[in-house]
Amino acid sequence: MPFIIYRIPQTTGFHLSLQLLSRLALQKKVIGVKMSGESTFEMQQYKTAGGEGLLVFNGPDEPFLAGRIISHNDHDSQVQLNKEIEETAAYYFSK
Repeated sequence: MPFIIYRIPQTTGFHLSLQLLSRLALQKKVIGVKMSGESTFEMQQYKTAGGEGLLVFNGPDEPFLAGRIISHNDHDSQVQLNKEIEETAAYYFSK
């Protein structure tokens, strides 16, 4: 099953170093990292350390989800969003 690292140091007190992230990114099942902070500089550092194939998400979940829903507020767009979600999940769960 694919795994996304959730980096939330303000709650856990743990800082994920760039060196550890680069080692974890070599694992086949690690597909990304979710960063809870707002630093675009750190996000770029994590993307570089994780390599081209690592997905990097940033920011709180609620605004992202709300933005996706708002931008897909008509029926056809909602159908397309559902299709994108299903295809993305199928892709990563097939690895």
